[in-house]
Amino acid sequence: MDSVKLLSLLLLIGVVYLQSITFGYCPKNERDALVKFKQGLTDPSGRLSSCVGEDCCSWRGVTCNNRTGRIFRLNLHNPYANPDDMFDTSGTAHELGGKIDPSLLHLRDLTYLDLSINNFEGAQIPTFICALNKLTYLNLPGASFGGTIPPTLGNLSSLQFLDLSDNVGVESSICYLLY
Repeated sequence: MDSVKLLSLLLLIGVVYLQSITFGYCPKNERDALVKFKQGLTDPSGRLSSCVGEDCCSWRGVTCNNRTGRIFRLNLHNPYANPDDMFDTSGTAHELGGKIDPSLLHLRDLTYLDLSINNFEGAQIPTFICALNKLTYLNLPGASFGGTIPPTLGNLSSLQFLDLSDNVGVESSICYLLY
């Protein structure tokens, strides 16, 4: 009888463990948030064309936690541009632009955001980014932001890396490695 109880307990533990693993699928609310975010962007070269289907963890530039399936990294830098050569225009056809939608706030575990070397045409850095309180890495150089840096950016207490350099018209462009 004891072996039956032990076997039952092991099966129960196995079922509970399997239920905690999401096998890479992100939660529906996070997938919906990314779809809404994508709809606000211009993408002339189709860099975001992989952003279809149920499994947003397989979308290019999206990284999810293997156990929870929640998105923690969004890397949408322009891989075609050469940031060291200001006369190299080969990456301009691949620049994302448009509006950065506040739907990113639904990515509650987001720690890494990279929108570098894109073209947001002088738009101000969205103030809602300052509410992404788990961010440890924020990389926005050469993204063509303008205006003033939101003062509430200082509220990102977990931030370890911040780069706002090479943005046209951004007052007090800065690049910091924070500890």
